[in-house]
Amino acid sequence: MQVVTERTRITQFLLVAFCSGTDAAHTLTTSDPRVVAAVYIEGYNYKTPGFYACYVKRYFDPSRWKRLLSFHFPRFLPPEMREIVTSTGSSTPVFAREYVGIEQFRRDIRSMVSRGTKLLFLYAGRDRTYAYRAQLQDAIADLEVSHALDVERYSEADHMFFLEEDRDKVISDISRWAKRRFVSANDSVR
Repeated sequence: MQVVTERTRITQFLLVAFCSGTDAAHTLTTSDPRVVAAVYIEGYNYKTPGFYACYVKRYFDPSRWKRLLSFHFPRFLPPEMREIVTSTGSSTPVFAREYVGIEQFRRDIRSMVSRGTKLLFLYAGRDRTYAYRAQLQDAIADLEVSHALDVERYSEADHMFFLEEDRDKVISDISRWAKRRFVSANDSVR
C-alpha cells in the first residue's frame, strides 16, 4: 500500500480476499485505517442454531445419499448410479487453518464498522459450512453491527466458483457494491 501511495497518491484501499486469504486481509483491515473496505469471499463463518436447523435438511437430499453410497460402496451400485470417485489415500487434511475465535471476530467487526469500514461477505451455497444468508449476522449477534454488513449467498455456486457464470456474478456484484458504497451521484468512476 505504501508503494501504491508513493506512485499514485492513492491513500485508501479496498481489499478482496478469497478463502484462507481472508486471514491476512482481516488482520490488515482490522489494524490499518488505510483499508476502508474489504470483501471476504468464502471467508469466515461460524455455526449458529440456524445452521444446525438447515443441516438436518441434508439428510433428505437423495443426491447426497447417492454420493455417499458411491464413495463408500461403489461396487454395490448399478453402473449407471456410480460416480467417479477419487481419493488421496490419506486421512490427513490437505489444508487446515485456524479461524479467528467468534468473540475476537465480533470485536474486530465492531471496531471496523465503528471507524466506517465497509464490509462485504460472499458465500457459496454449496459450501456445507454456510447454510443460509443471515448466518454471519446471526453469529455476530449484534443488530447494530449486523446491519452494517453486506452479505450475499450464491445458492448454486461451489466453493471455487468453478462455473464462469458464478465468477462473473461475483465480480459484477463486487463492482456494483463498491460503486453503491463509494461513488455518489456526482462522482465519476476512474
